Amino acid sequence: MIKIDGDKCKRDGLCLKACCENHVFVQDAPGEIPRPENQGDCSLCGHCVAVCPGDAITHSGMNMAEFKPVDLSAFPTPEAAENFLFSMRSVRQYKKKAVSREDIDRLLAAGAKAASEHNSQDRRFFVLTDAAKIHELSGKLTAHYGMLAKTLRPPVMSAIGVFAPGMKDYLEGSLPDMKRKAVEFGQETDPIFHSAPCLIVITSKKANMLGKDTALTAQETIRFLAHAMGLGTCVSGYAIGAPSIVSKALKIPRGQKIQTVFTLGYPALKYRKTVDRKPPQIDRAGN
Repeated sequence: MIKIDGDKCKRDGLCLKACCENHVFVQDAPGEIPRPENQGDCSLCGHCVAVCPGDAITHSGMNMAEFKPVDLSAFPTPEAAENFLFSMRSVRQYKKKAVSREDIDRLLAAGAKAASEHNSQDRRFFVLTDAAKIHELSGKLTAHYGMLAKTLRPPVMSAIGVFAPGMKDYLEGSLPDMKRKAVEFGQETDPIFHSAPCLIVITSKKANMLGKDTALTAQETIRFLAHAMGLGTCVSGYAIGAPSIVSKALKIPRGQKIQTVFTLGYPALKYRKTVDRKPPQIDRAGN
């Protein structure tokens, strides 16, 4: 599976240091050519191929054409990176313009390359671009939360407060918004997905305890690239909070768990400034 070309190998041992499993390669002595000894434990992370300065390593279990040179000269300065990141907004007003399938596929391909726990790559992408179906799903969600708002009367909230005071506080803060969204949808607006032309759902296996992390690294990779492509996104907490409704609408298999839902489209507004946020709360433990 893993082969090392002795003529190209620089015998620097970088493949040993980069290996995520720490023991796939063995180097009998400094200056010797490393040997891929424990290949059965390889997690297919590809770090050994990527780190090798002599292009000495090939891996039959991976597509070698995907290992492309990194152009370090194209990296932004820290200041340019901050300007890019701080200019991102959650977009709630979209142009009536479809996102091409090519652009969506490019974004999902980037998301698939994001980091994952033990390189499991355990994530699936469900895409909805049918405007009528997106609007229909928004209607089902607003109806759900409108009914929930009616159900959460003072006696019910008091009972919740006994067993889960934090949940009670959250629900009390959300109730006005739930009621407002139900009214807004009745006025032929889309308060859940904001009439976005594309909806993306990322799932992982229900048994994967770290599936949320794997999905969120993909989500943020997609959001960053989308911003660079002139597109905007917005995470939909209301859709995430009603997974059974979303799963049924998108026909998501039972073995999959919805980890995140977000919209995608061309922003109707142009933000010309960064915004103020609270400073980070930092605890330098042990210092």
